[in-house]
Amino acid sequence: MGMNIVHRLHPKMPQKHSRLLKNDEIEHILANDLGTEETRCIRLYTEKLDPYILIKGLAKMKALRFLYVDMRDCLWNLELDTFSPSFPDTLEYLSFNQYPFTSLPKTFQAGNLVTLDMRRSKIILLWEGGERKVPEKLRFLDLSYSKLKTLDLRLVPNLETLTLTGCSDLVEFPDGIWKLEHLKSLELDGCKLLEKLSEDLHRLRYLEKLNLSSTSIEYLPYSISILKHLKYLQLDRCQLIEKLPEDLGQLKSLEHLSLSSTKIQHLPDSIYMLKHLESLKLDNCTLLEKIPEDVGKLESLEHLTLSYTKIQYLPDSICMLKRLESLKLTNCQLLEKLPEDLGQLESLEQLSLSSTKIKHLPNSICMLKHLKSLELNFILLEELPEDLGQLESLEHLTLSSTKIQHLPDRICMLKHLKSLNLGDCWFLEKLPEDLGQLKCLDKLHISYTKIKHFPDSISMLKHLKVLKLYDWGSFEMLPEDLSGLRCLKVMLLFSTKIRHLPDNICMLKHLKLLSLAQCWLLEKLPDDIGQLEFLEKLRLHHTKIKYLPYSISMLKHLKVLKIDECQLLEMLPEDLGGLDLLEKLPEDLSGLVCLQVLRLPYTYIRYLPDSICMLKQLRVLNLRECSLLEKLPEDLGELESLEFLNKVDSICMLKHLESLKLEDCTFLEKIPEDLGKLESLERLTLSYTKTQYLPDSICMLKHLESLNLINCRLLEKFPEDLGQLDSLEQLNLLSTKIKHLPNSICDCWFLEKLPEDLGRLKCLDKLHISYTKIKHFLDSISMLKHLKVLKLHDWSSFAMLPEDLSGLHCLKVLLLLSTKIRHPPDSICMLKHLKLLSLAPCWLLEKLPDDLGLLEFL
Repeated sequence: MGMNIVHRLHPKMPQKHSRLLKNDEIEHILANDLGTEETRCIRLYTEKLDPYILIKGLAKMKALRFLYVDMRDCLWNLELDTFSPSFPDTLEYLSFNQYPFTSLPKTFQAGNLVTLDMRRSKIILLWEGGERKVPEKLRFLDLSYSKLKTLDLRLVPNLETLTLTGCSDLVEFPDGIWKLEHLKSLELDGCKLLEKLSEDLHRLRYLEKLNLSSTSIEYLPYSISILKHLKYLQLDRCQLIEKLPEDLGQLKSLEHLSLSSTKIQHLPDSIYMLKHLESLKLDNCTLLEKIPEDVGKLESLEHLTLSYTKIQYLPDSICMLKRLESLKLTNCQLLEKLPEDLGQLESLEQLSLSSTKIKHLPNSICMLKHLKSLELNFILLEELPEDLGQLESLEHLTLSSTKIQHLPDRICMLKHLKSLNLGDCWFLEKLPEDLGQLKCLDKLHISYTKIKHFPDSISMLKHLKVLKLYDWGSFEMLPEDLSGLRCLKVMLLFSTKIRHLPDNICMLKHLKLLSLAQCWLLEKLPDDIGQLEFLEKLRLHHTKIKYLPYSISMLKHLKVLKIDECQLLEMLPEDLGGLDLLEKLPEDLSGLVCLQVLRLPYTYIRYLPDSICMLKQLRVLNLRECSLLEKLPEDLGELESLEFLNKVDSICMLKHLESLKLEDCTFLEKIPEDLGKLESLERLTLSYTKTQYLPDSICMLKHLESLNLINCRLLEKFPEDLGQLDSLEQLNLLSTKIKHLPNSICDCWFLEKLPEDLGRLKCLDKLHISYTKIKHFLDSISMLKHLKVLKLHDWSSFAMLPEDLSGLHCLKVLLLLSTKIRHPPDSICMLKHLKLLSLAPCWLLEKLPDDLGLLEFL
């Protein structure tokens, strides 16, 4: 609302606004040097604004107090060393993400600056020329992910927060840091070259947060125990730290201690004295074998993470942690049992026991009245406690890859259970008959079990949203009545023996995704499938379906029709071995107004219905290996959104087409003369066709990046104006009859490499390349036995030729103009037919081969 008030004061003169928050207005003001002293605040997000224009435009904003700039990965074309930036001295807040200069300007006094945030900048030295500024008001300094190598903090005595995260070039602690008596937060995460802390650490007496993660520090100085206000200590991924100071327990205020991925073998006995510790993270401490017996004295502990350690048991005192909310023991592969009194953890909400050696759960676990999540994946558990239903707060239960043979009937008493995962429960034979009593269940995942059918009560799961059945080799049919699953949005039936779906599946009005992938015996869909009015994705690959019901055209929201072997959202794979019985599509597809992706590879379809041309949202049409396809609709060009098509007849009206693949169209002899009208085309593949020539209009494809003509064995020449393809990056001519390249190819500015097998162009006698991004020749060039002329012009990055050029027996002309070659290879003296050798102006050329006189015809 405040922004609107400011805007209404001068609606047509934004340069008079006190706050500038709209990108277009800011860029206009800066670009046209319309800045005024009215401006107090600027917040700018830009990807295109030149930093010179930005800095210059700030010059007139002499009263600016707040400046936030996010340059968003801009790539500068400007030589930034040619001018010096400047900022108004009135600034109190300066945040410049990706600041492109190596320092702050000398002219910037920073006397009013409170916050300086220069994340991801190119700053090496904070002040230009090592200038000594005294920004006494500076409280917050963030130089994360900058190029900073050193930092002098002696002149910022009032600093409270210093963040140097990701400063990987910083080799030592900043000078003067021990004089920052007001410093509360010090973050050095990712300063990989930082090896040690000074014993003066205790002088930071008000320090509350210390983050040394991902540094090369080997130990903590004992003086750290004097930091009475320290609340957060993070040492994650300090892989050289093996132990902690024995008197660490003196950190009376410590609340969070994180030691993940260190080499710590044990915790100091004094740790029980940390009465305010709330979080202790020891995950991935692969040498840690035990925790202190009196860990139960950490009376404030709420989160304990011991995953991926060598812990063999938990001390009984752990059951005294009345405030513990999460206990994570994932992948503690030596842990075989839990304390019998685990149920005394009255606040526990999350318990993760996956990938441990635990074989049974203590009965007391059923006393955990606040437990919400129980993870038991990949353990040797054979049965669950019969009273599991007493876990009245349980919301998530995962039992994947266990040896459970049955679920206790009382599991149906879990009134708050939202998700049940029974993946890979190979020995599970049935589900409880009263499964429908799980009123809150919204996700059910079952795979690789011995279950043969669902209980009828499944229809009572009124809130079920996701039902996933994977690889049920014995599962043959669904209950006839599924109409009660009113909220179901996702149904995945993968690799079942289902032959048909119950008709009432069409009553699931909220269903968005229906997948029947690899239901090998499925022969048909319900005739009324079109009643699934919100269906967006339909997957049918690897089925025996022969036709699609006509009602499919009623699916107004269908975006993806998948008839192949992948499960990518709104995308399908390039190849597939499914639906090989599909013979035709419905004649009327016009109702699929939202369809974006249609892929029908490896089908027996003979034609596409004309109505497909009415699918205005269609982006991808895949017809790969449709071996019986005889023709495409005449009006295919009306598919105005189409971006990808891999088989085509007449397509030149497709203004948005980016990729055209016609490989293996072995009867294709020519492509349309007006191909150049495909103004968005980026990739063109004509490999293994009978194309004899390329139409001249191909040179109009200004966005073409890749042209692939492999094995076009009848193709003998290129259009002379091929060089007009000024975006071309890749050109592949392997196994063609082309004897020479047109001179215009010299202007392929973006071409980065030549084909690996260039030497297989046996008839090539002339090769002319200039003004490209190619950095070197491949060794196969020596196989060009008939090459007579080789011209390389202005290869500023080209530094050397292959050592062996002796195979170029017929070479007569070798021009190497404006390259970085320092010396030609000695093998050049074996080119007996060479008449012209030009090395002008190769500025770095230092010497010629000693045997140059062997070039007798030069």
